[in-house]
Amino acid sequence: MTALGSRLLHRLLHRLSPSAPARCDGAPPAPTAASELEGKVTHLMELLKAHQSRDAEASRLQQALQCQEEADAAKLVELMRRQEAASAAAVEEAKAAIEAQLVERFREEQAAAAEAHSAQLQQLSAEHSTQLQQAAALLEAQAREKFETAVAHERVIGAGGARREAGVSLRPQAARARRRRAHTRPGAYCILDAELSDVIVFAAPRSTPAAARARAPPLLRSNTLNFMALQIRVGA
Repeated sequence: MTALGSRLLHRLLHRLSPSAPARCDGAPPAPTAASELEGKVTHLMELLKAHQSRDAEASRLQQALQCQEEADAAKLVELMRRQEAASAAAVEEAKAAIEAQLVERFREEQAAAAEAHSAQLQQLSAEHSTQLQQAAALLEAQAREKFETAVAHERVIGAGGARREAGVSLRPQAARARRRRAHTRPGAYCILDAELSDVIVFAAPRSTPAAARARAPPLLRSNTLNFMALQIRVGA
């Protein structure tokens, strides 16, 4: 109830209440029903004012509490956002560190594998070179043995025929000249060619060196060519 309503009620009660008769002894008049009702109304008005004051205080406190709750909620949301951002940054940093470690480990493994592969290739290359050298040495020894056997056989045959020829004394000089030329040429096959020409000339005294070389025995020509080819491969 408002103050205006209270005043209107008070005036209405005052008009309705009858006037109290005056006492002869000059004492105050006895309270009437209207005055008692007015006292009750006044008491009720005081209670109403106190209740309204409490309601206003409660409303003010409620509003203050609501504002505080809203502020706390805003602070909590901001704190959660900051924590989330910090957590995301920490996760990204951890992921980057793990990726860097994985890349470094992968590079180390690749380097170790490449080093092992290079060492294996070097070992295989060394073994292959050793095998090639051994095979070349074996083939050279076999070819030299066959060639020396064929040369010795042809020299024996050529020596017998050379004794029966009158111009045998001139051919050793030509053979020595061919040997000197062969020594000035690179490669062991040149010396073998000079010796082969010498043997062929002894075997065919009445022919030119080119024609005699063309008519040389097949075995001697084959062994000579094989030995020359082997010398070329080894030199290469």
